[in-house]
Amino acid sequence: MKEDHKKSVFPDGASPATKYALETYADVAAIFGPNYRRLIWACLDREDLLSEKGTLPPTFATLAKHDGSEARYLFDYDIERPDGFHRVLGSVLSPHVTSSRHQHPFPEDYYILAGKMYVEGELVTENTYRTEPWRYHQVSTGDEPALMVIVMRTAGAIPKDEQHIYGSPNGRVIFP
Repeated sequence: MKEDHKKSVFPDGASPATKYALETYADVAAIFGPNYRRLIWACLDREDLLSEKGTLPPTFATLAKHDGSEARYLFDYDIERPDGFHRVLGSVLSPHVTSSRHQHPFPEDYYILAGKMYVEGELVTENTYRTEPWRYHQVSTGDEPALMVIVMRTAGAIPKDEQHIYGSPNGRVIFP
């Protein structure tokens, strides 16, 4: 486990129990530092997910939300690479929030750039985490927020409204 993963991402004097509002990019910079975009760029570069010009993807005008989730999204784009047509998202979660519980027909990789992330209530102790196809999962945070890049492998070939299947393993729908 990298030592950076254990380090608190809160600014000096901030309380981990505080639920940060993540409504603007200034909020993201206040929590993760002004160089958070450099962390994202390094991850996308390492995974060969930058544009052909080697640049970061355009960000949303404001942090986007998905139905049934408390996560906020910095960007969301599709990119074709030799290993497939992938969907790539930049995500932030404030402390004590959860994503929707869902599954996909493809693998989903989480690259944790700062903070701590839990999947199904278990702390992810590595900097990357893969959810296998058709496995229900829900991401959450504890006392610390999380900054991550999410890569939905080969999802770009599937219409976006069919990529997430919400519900529970017993078939009952939790989120519409």
